[in-house]
Amino acid sequence: PLYMLQPHAIHVTACRTVKLSVEHGFCSDSAVGLQIYGFGVLNIQNDVEECLKWNHTALSLVKSLGAKQMIPRVTTNVNILAYWKEPLQAKIESLKENHHELLMVGDLEILPLNAIHCCRQSLLCGRNLQTAQKECAALLHEMHQLRQMNALIGMISNHMSILKLIGSNYDSEEPLFRLLGNSEINSLDELLQFCKSNRLVGPTQQCYFDRLMLAFWSKNYEEAAHYAEKYSE
Repeated sequence: PLYMLQPHAIHVTACRTVKLSVEHGFCSDSAVGLQIYGFGVLNIQNDVEECLKWNHTALSLVKSLGAKQMIPRVTTNVNILAYWKEPLQAKIESLKENHHELLMVGDLEILPLNAIHCCRQSLLCGRNLQTAQKECAALLHEMHQLRQMNALIGMISNHMSILKLIGSNYDSEEPLFRLLGNSEINSLDELLQFCKSNRLVGPTQQCYFDRLMLAFWSKNYEEAAHYAEKYSE
């Protein structure tokens, strides 16, 4: 999906969607444009409150229209944004519930995004890492069964980070890389290089983010700062 491969380019499409909706009337599909426009406000102007306003407006729109197919999609972004205002653990259960709702409506485009953030927040929110590892492993294999290959990249990076944090011998988890169907990827370094070589911006950022968190929790603050700069590039 475009939001994973070129996160910034999609804001142009969002502006167009909002403009057309204002001129010709709003429908359930307008909600996607409203939300991405809100993310653009956040990314470009660093305005969290305005971003939240646009996203909650989108959710209100699909609910008022009774657009059952769109509600889980829009809810995903609201849950993702919640970490700006709420404790990380606040939306874990909502992300899990929304995962099943997305499956029910067959939204395989937004499902990987929900799964990635469910795994990421499980890692960061202070829950038992053994529990998080099992839940993330189940999601990872489910994404493989659904052939969501771009999602697998970020999820494998995240999963390996959890294994390392709990002291697992993650070299024994090499079969996870085989899920990608690329014999040249057999380590986290090779995974990162693959993302960079193919200009996969979203997955590359996920790899750097996971390295940042591992360095920070290991109190290697200079290394964490280095990966923070790489993440922002």
